[in-house]
Amino acid sequence: MNTVNTPDASLHDQALSAWSPDPSLPLAEQRHRLLAEYASDVIWTMSLTGEITYVSPAVFKLRGVTPEEAMQLPLEKTLTPASQAMSIQYFTDVLTAVAKGEMPQNFKGEMEYIRKDGSTFWTEVLAFPLRDAQGALIEILGVTRDISARKRDEDELKAAREAAEKANTSKSQLVAHISHEIRTPMTAMMNYLDLALSPHPQDNTQELLQKAQNAGRLMLHLINDILDFSKIESGKLEIQATPFALRDVVQHVSDLVVHSVQAKGLDYSVSIAPQMQSSFIGDGPRLMQALLNLVSNAVKFTDRGFVRVHVEQVATAAGGDVMLKFSVHDSGPGLSSEM
Repeated sequence: MNTVNTPDASLHDQALSAWSPDPSLPLAEQRHRLLAEYASDVIWTMSLTGEITYVSPAVFKLRGVTPEEAMQLPLEKTLTPASQAMSIQYFTDVLTAVAKGEMPQNFKGEMEYIRKDGSTFWTEVLAFPLRDAQGALIEILGVTRDISARKRDEDELKAAREAAEKANTSKSQLVAHISHEIRTPMTAMMNYLDLALSPHPQDNTQELLQKAQNAGRLMLHLINDILDFSKIESGKLEIQATPFALRDVVQHVSDLVVHSVQAKGLDYSVSIAPQMQSSFIGDGPRLMQALLNLVSNAVKFTDRGFVRVHVEQVATAAGGDVMLKFSVHDSGPGLSSEM
């Protein structure tokens, strides 16, 4: 919405002061003229040939033009294109009704007017066909009211509603994301603990507890990310640079999905390109989280067949940084090119 530019009020007052009562006119007509001249809404009349025959002084306050100028301005300098079309359509409907011997309908709608400085503002326009004593249509009486403030309120309310809907969608997506992120390590941890606490003694109880602990640590890392979500929004999330063993990361991911793999009878395999170094400096937990998302989705959407994970080094920078490529192949339906 453009800024409202209100012309000098003194000029408006001068226009109003030019009017004086005419004692020769009937009291009712004097009353109507007084209301028209001093009303804050713009009152206007139009002939059946489409000519503006009267505009009240309030037009100066709204548009910065005198009534005489307003009556001379062409339609394209009075209304924006969409509002021009609305005005022309109503006038066409009026003429069509007259040609059929019918009484035209009243009009009520919102139109966008143009000020003298080229800015625009929204109005509510009412139009009423007037008849003479014999019932013949003689002119159209209109009232134009500035509703800029109301439109601004409506726009602000719409923006607030859209923001609320966007926030609600984001919240739903976040909840779904959190559920997906936490469910896999939680399920794995419970499975390993169930095996370790089985009434039948296990030779690998220590190993099971270690795997449950690894799953718990990953889940704690995820929870810390969730609690630090404000850092993500502000762009302050930091990627850690600590030593980690690549094979441990891949093994932890395999440990977290092994129960789902076994339940589905999938052929699951991991391969790491030969001659790769074993230790790196980076954010091992986040790497594990990203790889787990890919692998767990592959397992989830593959009902039969295989899931294969492959890791290779594809580039080495001068400063010693390396780029690793993690590939997850499966026999499931796969992803569309858009996804």
